[in-house]
Amino acid sequence: MLLNLFAILALIFTFILVLSACVCLFYRVPYVPTKKRLIETLLKTAKPHKGQTIYDLGCGDGRLLFAAEKKYHTKCIGYELSPIAYFLAMKTG
Repeated sequence: MLLNLFAILALIFTFILVLSACVCLFYRVPYVPTKKRLIETLLKTAKPHKGQTIYDLGCGDGRLLFAAEKKYHTKCIGYELSPIAYFLAMKTG
């Protein structure tokens, strides 16, 4: 029973992963990482405060969010369609 549930969950996960990869290929959205110097400039301009929430749509590997959380102690929420960038963010974070 537990093995069947695990197999179903694995199939669902695989389906979602393939579907999201197809969406990224269909829209031809490239993954372009933000340079460290630009991240510093963005954060200096935004001047986030401790406890503030930062949302990043298309966050990629999350480097902007990780920098904001580390330097300014903000709460960060990122959204990403690309499964590759998502797994990079999970590995980095």
